[in-house]
Amino acid sequence: MITKFNFNDRTIKSYAIRKLTPKECFRLMGVRDDTIRTMQTTVAEMKERRGQADNGGKQKDADMVISASQQYKQAGNSIVVDVLKAIYAQLWYPKEPKPKAQLSMFDDFFPEDALPQMPVDANHGEKVIITTFSGYDSQLMAADALKEEHPDFRWTCIGRSDIDKYACQMHDLVFPQYADRALGDITKIDWHSVKQSLEGREVDLFTYSSPCQDISQAGKQMGLKEGSDTRSALLFGVWRMPLMYCDPSICCRRMWRHW
Repeated sequence: MITKFNFNDRTIKSYAIRKLTPKECFRLMGVRDDTIRTMQTTVAEMKERRGQADNGGKQKDADMVISASQQYKQAGNSIVVDVLKAIYAQLWYPKEPKPKAQLSMFDDFFPEDALPQMPVDANHGEKVIITTFSGYDSQLMAADALKEEHPDFRWTCIGRSDIDKYACQMHDLVFPQYADRALGDITKIDWHSVKQSLEGREVDLFTYSSPCQDISQAGKQMGLKEGSDTRSALLFGVWRMPLMYCDPSICCRRMWRHW
């Protein structure tokens, strides 16, 4: 923000920098305002919700349960809700492709690459979702956002995985109904137990997005190589799961059939 400007030589005399607030960062990530209010729950509100007289901690009642610095971190590590919502809409409520005019004779010989057709669920039964590297779970927020447009859309989460303490706390604030679905460390999940918990149901959506610090210019750039033990290389740990024993071109909901 410019505070003093010289109109004669068009030079800036002074300026001030205003940081985005955590609320503004969450809005940029597509988080709805009512959800942001929940994410910024104060200690007093939490104690009232749990019926506690004193949490025995150092935080004051007016403090937020998740500090502002951690909120910045969680927003930066997340995925834009509306982008995920658009992907979900294409998966479960696909629109008919518009007829495309042929521009040249070469169009017949070089068709555009296309994703495999997803099976359409005309009944839109309850979708079963598992998220890993979940953070505060934009993936589940996107499912809620899709329900705003399609009231017949129903879903449930049968598992989510993250090891970040504050991400897990924020997840429990936003989705308390899934507090008991935490699977813990992605490298230590007992996927056979997860399968048994499904009780014969299929998984409709499985999401994973390992940390990017080791391949980011802002990070240490330690790489993504398999077996390198970097955080980003946890991606390969997901691929080695029994859950993933299937053709990647097949819909996620069919993964469990190939186990």
